[in-house]
Amino acid sequence: LLVVLSVKSLKDSYVVEGGNLVCVSSAPNPDDPKAQEQIRWSRYSASNNQEGEKTYQTYLACYCGPYGKMLDKEPVFCAPYTSNLQRVQLLTLGSVLLVIAINQILEQVLKILAGYEKPHTISAWEKGIARRIFVAQWINTGILVMIVNAALDKYIPELSVLRDEGILSGKFRDTTDNWYVTVGGQIVTQSVTAAIAPNAAIFAKWPQAFSMQYLLKHRMLTQRKLNRLFEGVEFLLSKRYGSLLNILFVILTYCSGLPILYFFGIVFFSTAYLSDKVAILRACKRPAQYDEKLAFFCTSMMSVGLVIHLALGTWFFGALDGEPFSIAFLQGRISNLLYKRVSRLPSATVFLFLAGVVLVEVAGRTFGPPLWSFIKHRFFGVDDVPKESNPSFFEALENQEISGLDSYNIKKNPRYRDAFSSDIAGDDAEDEDSDEDDDDAFGADDEEDDDA
Repeated sequence: LLVVLSVKSLKDSYVVEGGNLVCVSSAPNPDDPKAQEQIRWSRYSASNNQEGEKTYQTYLACYCGPYGKMLDKEPVFCAPYTSNLQRVQLLTLGSVLLVIAINQILEQVLKILAGYEKPHTISAWEKGIARRIFVAQWINTGILVMIVNAALDKYIPELSVLRDEGILSGKFRDTTDNWYVTVGGQIVTQSVTAAIAPNAAIFAKWPQAFSMQYLLKHRMLTQRKLNRLFEGVEFLLSKRYGSLLNILFVILTYCSGLPILYFFGIVFFSTAYLSDKVAILRACKRPAQYDEKLAFFCTSMMSVGLVIHLALGTWFFGALDGEPFSIAFLQGRISNLLYKRVSRLPSATVFLFLAGVVLVEVAGRTFGPPLWSFIKHRFFGVDDVPKESNPSFFEALENQEISGLDSYNIKKNPRYRDAFSSDIAGDDAEDEDSDEDDDDAFGADDEEDDDA
């Protein structure tokens, strides 16, 4: 948050505000011979240096930019405009790259922190990593940029203290045209990187693995190192699920107002299939055997994303001018601002659908299942078939219901085999000695000596 606020404050010092409206209403006329002099003096006409610099850059943009079109005629005078435009573009690109870097750092840090929970299974460990990566990247990619640019003190007066300190000094009270240019543009840019960068990194493991194997295959001193070289790197499903949920939630959060995000979702999910397939078959070792926890977590979060999508859709559509639609059960129960927002079409339709989804989710997660079981038993005479008890290990092994390792012996687990390599060699030697002792015990060696 501090990094994003710092970049925003630096960028705000260079951003030109007002657009063509300022150029038409208050900026000097580019055709006026005294326009350059008026633009220079505008820097000193404001109450403080920061406001004066913003006014100067705004008037300069009107004179040299697409409105005035004097850049080619007055390149020396318009040089500050060109440099200021380059700074804004570099800061925009830098903020996007910074988000990517922070997301990569978060993946490594959260992976380490998940290990301190001491989960009982690898599936539980992967689920913890996926949950943390998803939440951290979603906040970093799609939520912070909205928060730092919002005038939250207009809705929550208690936050005015933070605004006075310059922490939450956003200027957008609603989704206006300038909001789509400033905030929406940055969200779209970060969504492009979130849709391409994770899959590109996974796909790059294939040429990386091929190059490493070709260059280092004659330099491995032991068979174990050579096996590890051709075995490939580990494929963590948790990182993939985290990236998947991140781009999914960013799209669901803003696609009502920024429908171009749907295209980036198509790009991500189509390339994710190809990159994961190539990585698993050509570059990575075969993943471990997982249970259903990770998949259930991903599917359960989709209903949460649907609620967020409908809630933000109600807010986006509420900014449009539409016919009023009375919602009787909300009158007098919520603030006038919110009621005005949801009591017009098409916002009201989305809100009613949101209320229906919330009721279904609450019922399905609380009293719904037992109530449905009672109805089936009372009116249809159908009882739920009790689940069969878990079979024993040997029954499951005999019926081929076990995938992966067929033994609890830790020395047969490839993850720990190298750690017990010396013990395994000792066990093999002891087995050979015991076989020789058994031969002596049965007299086989004595008979051979007598024959000799």
